[in-house]
Amino acid sequence: MLDLTLRAEDNRDLVTATSSLLEKCLPDLVQLPAAYEDFGSDLFDPIAPSSLLQLCFEYASNRATALMTNNGSNGPLHVRLYEASSTVLRTTASHPASVAPDATLEDWCRAVAGDRLGLDMLGLLLIIAAQIQHIASATSSSPSRSSSFVKLYECGTICLQTCREISQIASDVQVWLAYHQLLLTMRLYGHSGNYYSHTSLTMHVLTKNDLAAPQVWRLLGDLGTDVTSAGLYKNSTMCLKSTPGFLSECRRNSFAACFTIDKILATVFERPPRLSFRFCDIEPDMKHAHNGLSSHQRSRCSTRQSTSKATTCQHNTNQSAFTWVWASYGASRLREEILEALFETETTDDGNIKLSQLLQSCEQHWLSLPEHVRYDAVDESNTERDTQENLVCAATYLFHLQNLVCILRQLQQGEGGQIFRRRLLETSTKILVVLNKIGTNTAPHLRPTCVNLFCIYGLSSAAALIKALRQASAESPVDRSQVVRSLTIFSINLEACCSPPDAVYGLCTEASRAISKALDRSM
Repeated sequence: MLDLTLRAEDNRDLVTATSSLLEKCLPDLVQLPAAYEDFGSDLFDPIAPSSLLQLCFEYASNRATALMTNNGSNGPLHVRLYEASSTVLRTTASHPASVAPDATLEDWCRAVAGDRLGLDMLGLLLIIAAQIQHIASATSSSPSRSSSFVKLYECGTICLQTCREISQIASDVQVWLAYHQLLLTMRLYGHSGNYYSHTSLTMHVLTKNDLAAPQVWRLLGDLGTDVTSAGLYKNSTMCLKSTPGFLSECRRNSFAACFTIDKILATVFERPPRLSFRFCDIEPDMKHAHNGLSSHQRSRCSTRQSTSKATTCQHNTNQSAFTWVWASYGASRLREEILEALFETETTDDGNIKLSQLLQSCEQHWLSLPEHVRYDAVDESNTERDTQENLVCAATYLFHLQNLVCILRQLQQGEGGQIFRRRLLETSTKILVVLNKIGTNTAPHLRPTCVNLFCIYGLSSAAALIKALRQASAESPVDRSQVVRSLTIFSINLEACCSPPDAVYGLCTEASRAISKALDRSM
């Protein structure tokens, strides 16, 4: 535990520990721009735009190179590192740097990743570097976790923990770091949850995915605390006259992404969400689905990044990721209302009326989205989209379908239950059809994202359909042939979607075998 009676830069133990961390990561920091150029376009869920990250990587790399080569500094490396660490800690412990209203994106990046580098930005760059290594590993013929990957993840996590102990309020960058660290932890150790809690299907799976659940839930709570501390839940924080336009857009995207992942994990864990819209006033704004950082970012990127790889990075990372964020944000607000209704201690007629109204609201929200955002598993035009963009649209659709499932699962227990049960099974089948489509066509570098989608949306749907097959009768609403076909393909994809050392490898393979056995028994 840190001695908080001392200023961070005066705490010798802390400065020494930070100096040691910097020494470990200097070579990686130097190589970051090249690594990001190679794999940055493959990041599925960046909370910060690609051109911003590219600039920050460049400035951090320049600073690391200067430290290693004694450029402009005196004394041996350990002395330079100690002095740099003291400065980094002083920056981290102070209030987030004020930004001039007319500051450009490059001005801001030069400050936070160069002149005023803090542990928040250092940690963010290290965690994203770890994500890039994770993607690179997924595309190799023999996926593995290198010692460099583990080092980057652990050092980034230490930066985040130290930020939370010594900073006065959370900065924008600290929120980005917390978000990416949560996502990477989910991919490394699983996110668990009661995947089969709503069925009688017996699939008892014991993997470290289950053991990691408390850790992921705590990290989600910490992320919510950072979002609240930074004031991102208030529209007034976005619209300050002293805030440059690009930073306001970043803050909107940050809040929307954090709000959405909060609802996803609350559903997985069957717990109340950590961020409540009751205290937020950020309205859905689909223009952010395209803008990323608007015209400034695109013009800035076009002058600095001339290669086709950089252009692809700019288009894919910003447009696709922010399309998902803002399309899902409106559905996330509905998810919160759904969860509130489901957590009522007693089912009442009023409660069912509320759920029926929410069901209509969910359908209206989906139809209100721009046509290019709406995914259709049987629409051949999906093949015309970029692979990553297609996966983003599919993820948005799956989130919408899960909203319907949560409502229909409850409504089938009341009056008119047979009608709602039919719709529930139809919707569960749609989920498997979408997952089977993307599982067959997704590129290797997007495989980690596919694994998450399979676990979050597919397993509970498969369990519900197997239960329906067991109870099928002549008057059953189940289209038996379609359900069997969908489950068979899903079982194959589930086993093929991951491999050691994926955290959910044991979960997916055992679930695949359980589905196959259940299908055999139903024949």
